[in-house]
Amino acid sequence: MNPGHWRQPQIIRLLAAAGLAALALVPISASAQSLDSTRDKGVPCVSCLVIGITPADLASPPQLSPGRLDGLQLLVPGTPRGDEIVDFMQTLAVTGATVGVLIAPSTGPSIQQIIFEARTTITALRAEKPDLQVVLDGEAFASRGVPLAELAAYADAVIGETWSRLPPLSNPTVDDLVTASLTPGGGRVLLPVDHVDWRVLQEFAARRPTLVEVTGSRRLTAGEILARYQAQQRRQDAIVRTTVATGTTTLLFEVPDFAAPITVTAATTIFRGPGGINIEERDIRVNGAAITGGGAQSPPQLPLIEAERISTPPLAIALDEAYRYALDGEVRLKPAPAAIDKPDPTAADAGSRCYVVSFEPRVPGRGLARGRAWIDVGDFTLRRLETVQRDLRGAIVSSEEVDEFGRVDVAGAAIWLPVEARIFQSYEGAGFRTPIHRTITVQRYDVNSATFDAELAAALASDNVMMQDTPDGLRYLVRRGSGGGSRSVATRGGHSIRSIIGGVLVDPNISRPLAFAGLSYVNLDLFGRGAQVNVFFGGVFGQASWTLPSIAGTRWQAHGSGFAIAAQYTDRVFRNGREQYAEELLQQPAYISAGVLRPLTPRVRATFDYSLDVTGLERTVNTPALFEVPLPIVNHGARLAIDADRGAWSLRGWWNPVVRHRWGAWGLPGPFDPATRSYQRYGARLTRTLALRTSVSSRIEMSWMAGHDLDRFSRYGFDSFDNQLHGYPTASIRYDRGAIVRSATAWSRRGVRVDAFGDAAVVHDPGWASAARVYPGVGVGVESGGPFRTLLSVEWAYGIRAPRSDGGRGTQTARITVYRGF
Repeated sequence: MNPGHWRQPQIIRLLAAAGLAALALVPISASAQSLDSTRDKGVPCVSCLVIGITPADLASPPQLSPGRLDGLQLLVPGTPRGDEIVDFMQTLAVTGATVGVLIAPSTGPSIQQIIFEARTTITALRAEKPDLQVVLDGEAFASRGVPLAELAAYADAVIGETWSRLPPLSNPTVDDLVTASLTPGGGRVLLPVDHVDWRVLQEFAARRPTLVEVTGSRRLTAGEILARYQAQQRRQDAIVRTTVATGTTTLLFEVPDFAAPITVTAATTIFRGPGGINIEERDIRVNGAAITGGGAQSPPQLPLIEAERISTPPLAIALDEAYRYALDGEVRLKPAPAAIDKPDPTAADAGSRCYVVSFEPRVPGRGLARGRAWIDVGDFTLRRLETVQRDLRGAIVSSEEVDEFGRVDVAGAAIWLPVEARIFQSYEGAGFRTPIHRTITVQRYDVNSATFDAELAAALASDNVMMQDTPDGLRYLVRRGSGGGSRSVATRGGHSIRSIIGGVLVDPNISRPLAFAGLSYVNLDLFGRGAQVNVFFGGVFGQASWTLPSIAGTRWQAHGSGFAIAAQYTDRVFRNGREQYAEELLQQPAYISAGVLRPLTPRVRATFDYSLDVTGLERTVNTPALFEVPLPIVNHGARLAIDADRGAWSLRGWWNPVVRHRWGAWGLPGPFDPATRSYQRYGARLTRTLALRTSVSSRIEMSWMAGHDLDRFSRYGFDSFDNQLHGYPTASIRYDRGAIVRSATAWSRRGVRVDAFGDAAVVHDPGWASAARVYPGVGVGVESGGPFRTLLSVEWAYGIRAPRSDGGRGTQTARITVYRGF
């Protein structure tokens, strides 16, 4: 029923009363008792009266001619089964009568239970009959203490508010119905009737005035839209028994020492049926190389990293109402990214007009989601869903997901299923942070397939990687033993990575090519308590980091890291482009740090760290005796940072005040500036990482930094570890302020990935007279799978304006890395 029709009875009743006043001037027979004689009694307001019938009358519907009950409204109790009500409605449909359902409170023990059962009942009835009129027995619900506002959105009318109720009658006459229809007051009137005489109803309907037709409409509320969506979704769920979705998965993230993002791709088949969700992954590749291993008997060498599960999903009927909904307006959506099995792409491809319904937790701090839903204004199907999670206490500190829905035709019915999921997450791991972008694209759906069980059994019997969605998250399905037995769920997800890493770094400012080889160990769930560790030791240098996802169950997280290198490299000084050999030193850095992190909003978090940096310095063969070499530099520093994420974008702003311990005069004889005992550095960085296609990924970073009271040992510098500028040797450029743009694009094809790098820095180097100088750099890399499931990476870069030791311009750097997981 159109809610705008609620205003009809008030107008019609006035016209009917005017008709009675006119008829009062015409003499009539006082002995009129038959049905025929009641025609002269007056003009009833047929649409003002709603006749409530009993289950007994519902069980024996009449066989009437088409149109004999036009304009008549009947109300049946909601206690019979839904199919009985639908059958009754279909029987009376040809007669022209409108049939509604009266919903009364259940005998539930609590108010929440009564609300939940009423919503569930209404949704089930509307799933069977979308245009069903639903009326709440407001007086009965109020007597149980149920707030009617919690249910009003699910109903078309409420007795006691928009409708009134008359005392019940048994076997009423036409006069009784006419009198009831003219009850003053405004809205519709419900007359409960026992033992209906269908001839009386026909005669009453025949009195309906035909000259009055008042219609109207009003904007639906967020609750009403949600209630209609839930009914539509239940109707769709009744159609869809099983689905087989075939598509691809692309996972994009960053790893230290890899200039371009790591891309993991796989061909994906998702089986959804009565037994749950099972996922088959085939042709898993890392940067285009099939090096992950894995199969039926052992998981691949890739960890399962998931965000904390949402305890109560939005848009669903729940016993405990966890969300608050609001209508944000209407928009026209562009067509879905993939049209699945849609032979006639007419209306849907032109885009659909949708309500935008936002939702947020009623009570903050419960680990729920907030976001928006795009619901079609015509059929109330879900077309897009955006969810943002906050209060996450695991390695994933924030998660944003956008699901696009596409049309699928099933046995003549149009349903809407997810065709693309774009997931943007922020990972705070042991020693590094990275955005994670996951895209799942469905190219084909097979709904209610007769071969569903056979296809799932074949996938489980294959040697492909299989996962299952469990209450504890995704888990690998593995086959125990060498036989062809069944698979079972791994007791714990894949959380650790062990690998051997080796290679050589060629840097003109490092005394010799720096060869490294060692072991790396990463554990994302240490001792099953959520803590993470990341350790690498290669003899020449080593690093370690750790993260605790929650301190004493709070939203605070703790982390720490350390680094040391056994090799020394040259700290060079330039003035107006000329290298000052007499001031060169050998340096050897090390540091440790610890800090805390706390989410502030769903997309913003704050970090506070303490760091202790120690740099040992020694003379070179060129350093004169009169040069005063500083004692080992000991820096006590703090770092306050704010991180924000939105989709593929990440923004970080930071401030780093430092105090030096026992800092005194150094260098060649001359004045010493005591203000350099402490200094400040600060800056901002904006990054975007995205998968352009399954074979193409890209990353761009823009940074700005500056400081106060910076000297030779506290200025910024490019190096091969933390602040790389492709092609520029370690410590070749020092600056106190500037901006940097870094970009990397990777193409994968047939097991080989090609990386292209382009960097540019505009920085102020106090060694030059000019205010700022531009330093561009370019590079290329090739990665490919090698023997024994190794990943071989070769990278070369050229610094176009990097200063050389011979006074020229242009330097080259190179890195060769071999990776093998085990």
